[in-house]
Amino acid sequence: MDKNVEKAKKLFGIAPFDNDSLPEFALKKCEVELKETPENKRNGFLELKRRIQADKEINNIDFHEDFLRQYLRRHKYDVKGAIKQMRNYVVFRRKEGKLFQNISDEYFTKGGVRNIVKILPFRCPDGCPVVHLHFGKWDCEKMPAEDLKRFAIMMFLQLFRDPMTQINGIKTIYDFKGTSLQHLKFATVGNMYLYYNLAIVSGIVKRCLPKILKGLL
Repeated sequence: MDKNVEKAKKLFGIAPFDNDSLPEFALKKCEVELKETPENKRNGFLELKRRIQADKEINNIDFHEDFLRQYLRRHKYDVKGAIKQMRNYVVFRRKEGKLFQNISDEYFTKGGVRNIVKILPFRCPDGCPVVHLHFGKWDCEKMPAEDLKRFAIMMFLQLFRDPMTQINGIKTIYDFKGTSLQHLKFATVGNMYLYYNLAIVSGIVKRCLPKILKGLL
């Protein structure tokens, strides 16, 4: 491991974003706070799969186990809450399918989304990754708002696949420095509703995605 990483861990108790394995504190937290015991895991998966098969809205979908685990952890192995949120996600994805389409590779160059959205290289001491959204660096003419929304959803969906993030949650910095009237024209009712749903726990995040939101800055 890089010497700077080791130094940061010793000084601040923080870990790099990438982890090869779950540290002891995360395993303990998963067991105590998320109620992930061998018995709960076994019973939770069996009951969730049974309910999926009985639900006409989602029983034609082949869910991977790691996807099911995200929702079970999010709801502390309460199967009723997990399947309700999964169902909301499926309904939302069918309704807003355009938001889940691919975006052009050209946005991943130096002047693209890499300037707008960054995942900081170190986690907080509690294990949360930190996402920095710098809206002032968004070039509205080069990147349509629809593509920015697609990227944000894609990024959060990828973050949720990480076991450390599933256990500890996410912290997000919303940075509006440098925004102008050019950005304000995108503050339509529809866009603000979607942004609210993505940013605050009352919308997509709470109803559809297995996200534990630990902080907004």
